[in-house]
Amino acid sequence: IELQMKPFSEYRQRPEDEDQRVIWTGAQILKAVLDYDQLVFLGKSHREACKIMWGREKEYNANLLMIIEATEMGGGKTEVRYLRPDQLSMGMVLNQDVVARNGMLLASKGQEVTFSLRERLVNFSKSIGIDGPIAVQC
Repeated sequence: IELQMKPFSEYRQRPEDEDQRVIWTGAQILKAVLDYDQLVFLGKSHREACKIMWGREKEYNANLLMIIEATEMGGGKTEVRYLRPDQLSMGMVLNQDVVARNGMLLASKGQEVTFSLRERLVNFSKSIGIDGPIAVQC
């Protein structure tokens, strides 16, 4: 995890041993899949995300990019829905900050809906109120 943000171009020397090789490879995988996930979260298609990543050639191990490109990750497209708190399901991802009518931040964009988060939002919507429907990716 410590090396996960290190660009591939900075791995200039050979690993000292097998443990270091495994750690470096794991860090490179983490960097590539986290960046891919962020691009998809921002609305890029699989093809667009791969094209962007290939354009950052010094950032990633080309072998990993080929694997990502050949694998449609995440099961395909997600859609944005606008729902009331009682319509939320576990596993959905918030596509906006959720704010109570009094201005209090209840949940942040990108947060996954859990049972406890859903219950909190339902309770706030009944008492204080929540501004508008909630945009989620599902």
